[in-house]
Amino acid sequence: MIACTVRFLTRTAHSPQTQTQTSEGFLERTESGYAVSYRILGDEACFVVSRGELFMERKGEFPLKAQFLSGRDSLIFTAYQGATGEIPVHTDGLRISERGGRLAISLDYRIGGTYAEHIRLKIFITFSEVL
Repeated sequence: MIACTVRFLTRTAHSPQTQTQTSEGFLERTESGYAVSYRILGDEACFVVSRGELFMERKGEFPLKAQFLSGRDSLIFTAYQGATGEIPVHTDGLRISERGGRLAISLDYRIGGTYAEHIRLKIFITFSEVL
């Protein structure tokens, strides 16, 4: 594992402003992609990404598990203050690129249900060691 900086840029159809969050974490190459662990807003989080698939998990005050499958439907499982729920999601696109100490992930998805919305998430991971 190597130390890295993880930066999330989120834009939704209902909010024209891009929201940014940054965290320090660890990156490692897996057989089929990359695994990243980090802390965000006090919670432990990680994601594993490979061609056409991103699995995300967060543990703590705002726990969730999400699987994004390019071109397919899936679910986000979440819990807050003892209540649990499932949110339907459709992944429109997932792209990954690595270049010169930087890994970029672009995820476009739509959540369904009561709060239906299109979300564009970009994740930039910077590191100084060679993977």
